[in-house]
Amino acid sequence: MGEIPKKPPEPDSSIPAEPISPLGQKLREIRRRIVASGEPLLSWDELEKELAERRGGVPGE
Repeated sequence: MGEIPKKPPEPDSSIPAEPISPLGQKLREIRRRIVASGEPLLSWDELEKELAERRGGVPGE
């Protein structure tokens, strides 16, 4: 499997602000609900740690 990038890519003005695919719409709605709940979004490092824990890996590898 591919690695998760260490930091998000630079914004690309050619990407539409509104999602055009059903998956994009669903992901935006999930993000909106998380933000509205007050739950902080994960940083890239926190996301990598969470994925490693869920996959049974050792954090920090």
